[in-house]
Amino acid sequence: HGDYLGDHDLIGKGSFYEASIHVPLLVRVPERFAEQIPSAKTYGGLVQLGDVTATLLALAGCAPPTYMDAIPLPGLNLPGSRQRSQVIGMTSGGWMIDDGEWRLAKYSTGEQLLFHRATDPNEQHNLIADPAYSDQLRRLDGELTQQLLQFTTDSHATARVYSGNSLWSDPAYGKEGWQRPYPQTV
Repeated sequence: HGDYLGDHDLIGKGSFYEASIHVPLLVRVPERFAEQIPSAKTYGGLVQLGDVTATLLALAGCAPPTYMDAIPLPGLNLPGSRQRSQVIGMTSGGWMIDDGEWRLAKYSTGEQLLFHRATDPNEQHNLIADPAYSDQLRRLDGELTQQLLQFTTDSHATARVYSGNSLWSDPAYGKEGWQRPYPQTV
């Protein structure tokens, strides 16, 4: 998966075309969960890699942390499991939102791609400049922006581990026997 092999005149990875982001996911559930989870199940919906983590946590009886945009994989009868309405993708070069029917990709180069996957599964017709699809573009762009702002807010809110003064204001900092005052609960 994900090497294009010439699709869209590309070789390698790193963009949001279907050839790169559609990853087959095979899961083998341990036998001790066989009664709880149906075997030989096929699911064709939207999932994200973090959903695997949420699934493992659910199997262990734990909920994913609130900062994690992850839900247990659908179809496994696990608490919190549901079908995703969209997935968000990020690379160092851009962002993407996909709702199963439409995909919007925005790259740091300024390039934008809008595909109607239901009628253009091979992503050959970029609809970004077509005024007939401005409603879909606005909707997806708004949802992507909202998700990115939420990710940023959540990640910064949970990344704080030290709420005191700067280490530089600690007169003992760097001296023998000095102990780091964090991590601590904020």
